[in-house]
Amino acid sequence: MAGILSLRIQKKTFYFAFFALTLLFFGLNIPKLSTLSLYAAFFIVFVAWQGEVVNDMIVPTSFIGMFSVLYYLITYNYGFIDMKSAIKYPLLIVGSYSVGYSISQKNTPEWPNGLVWIVLAMTAGFILFSFLSVYSFLSSGHKATIMLYRSTPSFWVGGESINGPILGLFASLGLSLAPVLFLGTGEPFPGRRRLVLLIAAVTLLVGAGLYVNVSLQNRSPFVAMLLSFLLSAYYYFFIRRISSKHKARTVMSMILFLCVAAYLFVSSGYDYSRFSIVSRFETQGLETGRFDAWMYFLKALPDNLFGGRLVYLGGLRYVHNLWLDVAYDAGILPMIFLLVFHSMHIRNFRDVLRARLPLLVILVIVSVGVSFLVGFAVEPALQGSVIYFSASCFFLGLVRRLSTDVNLLSRQLIRGAVAAESSL
Repeated sequence: MAGILSLRIQKKTFYFAFFALTLLFFGLNIPKLSTLSLYAAFFIVFVAWQGEVVNDMIVPTSFIGMFSVLYYLITYNYGFIDMKSAIKYPLLIVGSYSVGYSISQKNTPEWPNGLVWIVLAMTAGFILFSFLSVYSFLSSGHKATIMLYRSTPSFWVGGESINGPILGLFASLGLSLAPVLFLGTGEPFPGRRRLVLLIAAVTLLVGAGLYVNVSLQNRSPFVAMLLSFLLSAYYYFFIRRISSKHKARTVMSMILFLCVAAYLFVSSGYDYSRFSIVSRFETQGLETGRFDAWMYFLKALPDNLFGGRLVYLGGLRYVHNLWLDVAYDAGILPMIFLLVFHSMHIRNFRDVLRARLPLLVILVIVSVGVSFLVGFAVEPALQGSVIYFSASCFFLGLVRRLSTDVNLLSRQLIRGAVAAESSL
């Protein structure tokens, strides 16, 4: 009996490590290999399910499947992509969602705390790739070039040039984790060493995200970080049942940090306006031509329901909004499928936030979710990186499965309590 139990634990640990490494590899954006790693993971999940129909997954998978097939068939018909892309990208998107949904209580060691490492593995790949791309380019003496064009070549040999805002999306996944450093210790995390390792990992991810977005002068990731702070703080102080002592300690720590940061800022005498990102905020604030592009497209949408990139956008190539860009490319029908798919997960996020899950799990989910949401709102996320969009589908699949597992566990506890009461 002990041998069987040990074998199950080893199998669960192997499964967990395999998918964590696969997600890290996926986010690294290695040409061809990253997508192949996700296909391999999807194949393993498909075999493990053995043809079992998972009712909770049928409807969302149908909508994301219909969206991706329809979107890529239409864009292929318009000549925007080749046939190879029209075949592989829908499989990548649906596969990512399926892999995310497969991460469950049954195969995650120390569930739900183990989910933190899965999400961090996913984000770490994107952050590391963006950091290496920017750092290697700057270290080669291209500071003037990166400031002028706000783009860098991919870190990988022979990689094409990547737009700065897209790399900013990748790095935003790290920058938005900043609330975890200030609020994550409000409750104990199993294992002091693991907590120290977790905080160290998050610190590195936040630092790398800061470096990339300062270098590329991106503004929206800082908006995402601020929104992540606001939502996480609201949850921490007004929703979560945390002792007043811990809340007071957290407030004092944040005040102390702000005082030290302000002192260093003033006493250093450094002219921080020399940073391009600072001068960009000072001169432009949050003003951007994207808002005009939204208005141009929305006004022209009734006469351009079938896409084709025919609408004038004020000189921009994209509408800079995920859902509007889908309609700009392929029409309103794929956009509706995508909107319905995303709206279906609102209830799952609500259930997760209401559940008595570990604080760190909630904070990581909120932070990464906000980063994706802001990125979708102001950038052509799908057109800029199918891998990034697929990662968001993985994340939504994971959140939906967590919501399902939490609700199932709650119902089991209620039935157990009722059975115990009736037996008295």
